Amino acid sequence: MERVIYVEVLDRRGQVRQRARIDALPFRIGRGYDNDLILDDLYVSPTHAEISPTRHAAGGCAGGHAEDLAIRDLGSHNGTHSAGGALRDAAEPLRVPGEYRLGRTRLRLRDADHALPDTQLEAPSGPRRVALPVVAALLVVAVIAVTVSDELDTAHGPVDRGELVDAVLTTSMVTAVWVGLWSLITRVLNPHTRFLAHWIVAGSYALFAAGMRGAGTWMRFFVASIAPVQLFEVAVHLVAAVLLFYAHIALTGALRGAQRLLLAGVLSLALVSLTEMDSLLRRPDWVQILPYWSRLLPVDPGWLAREGVDEFFDQTDAVRDSVDALARSAESTRKESP
Repeated sequence: MERVIYVEVLDRRGQVRQRARIDALPFRIGRGYDNDLILDDLYVSPTHAEISPTRHAAGGCAGGHAEDLAIRDLGSHNGTHSAGGALRDAAEPLRVPGEYRLGRTRLRLRDADHALPDTQLEAPSGPRRVALPVVAALLVVAVIAVTVSDELDTAHGPVDRGELVDAVLTTSMVTAVWVGLWSLITRVLNPHTRFLAHWIVAGSYALFAAGMRGAGTWMRFFVASIAPVQLFEVAVHLVAAVLLFYAHIALTGALRGAQRLLLAGVLSLALVSLTEMDSLLRRPDWVQILPYWSRLLPVDPGWLAREGVDEFFDQTDAVRDSVDALARSAESTRKESP
């Protein structure tokens, strides 16, 4: 039985753009119109490479054994590259299955009986088809509700409707720009924008971040030391940011597992660093001095850690001594000034 071999042209995501059957030998590949496989790649020479029988192969039939075929570089400018390295005016036995690179184009060789993945079913009609828009709409409502709740919770006085509307519009604009950029990147790399999927990822992260802000408020209330709370919040935000970027990158179809994780980690470090820097600049000065930075919360006093009377007065004396030292320093500076 004759062996049938196909040459596949791959895009940068490894998806097949074109297939050509090797019907006759030699099978020439290049940018010129007289080739059997024409590649639209400026880094490919007009006559770049060819697949032909080896010298010891009998006849010129394309259906021979793989060991009877060879791939040869025809003196191209950028060479023909295989797993064994670059071919420069040289040939090597054709590997099927195997991959080669000509210029910036990847070629893959497959037999006609190569195993195929399972056939995918079309998206069903009915309730399951509308699940994505419904989830996205629910997330929109949830993000708006959380934004309004945050504004009411952090306000030090009455909040008018204009401020609430402004907060909702700002959050909506920022989220829309974020999701729009990821959708644009996805459209460049894929036929679809995946806008709803990107919005669900961003909306889920927004709800998680809001939940973490609430949890952090309670942690600062119950935990006396600030440093452990800060470290915990940064660690959780970093993990959440990695998941956020990984999900967005996966939706674009770019890169593979380890590469996606590495890029997501780098982007997450940048995002968390900028966020923490902004938080540090906005933090009141007194938070750097007093080991307490939370407002009072409605909890049972029995839940809070208690200190003895002696410890309380020791701390009071320490604070008084610090204040007296500052006062003496200020008085001394005032007397020395002209």
